[in-house]
Amino acid sequence: MSKSKKILLGVLTALPIVFFILYFVFFIRFFSSMMAGGGQPILDAQAFSFQFFPMFIFMGIAALMSLGLLVYYLVHISKNPKFNDSKNSSSRVAWILVVIFAGIVGMIVYFFVEIWPSNPDTTQANILDSN
Repeated sequence: MSKSKKILLGVLTALPIVFFILYFVFFIRFFSSMMAGGGQPILDAQAFSFQFFPMFIFMGIAALMSLGLLVYYLVHISKNPKFNDSKNSSSRVAWILVVIFAGIVGMIVYFFVEIWPSNPDTTQANILDSN
């Protein structure tokens, strides 16, 4: 994979976290503006939809990107030739479990450990095995 494609993949992998943070910013802004009336909630339908809609957009984009990235990383792990021999086949299962259960954080870790290194023989696991 070329360096530019790796950078693009890294940015796409980090974007769901950015959208999730934006969701919380709009969430806090939404409820603080609702309670701005001295404890009485201001519930104007137009203001409600105007402030609530971006939260759904950011969460929807984050969810769709996370699902697409999950599929991409699972396919990448299953087709990675590094895991074809019997010594590394348990690593494949471990990475699949990490990506599934840790979600975006697991994808970021897999990206920096397995995809980002230029030479596949210089990953952290191989460096530790040579000592």
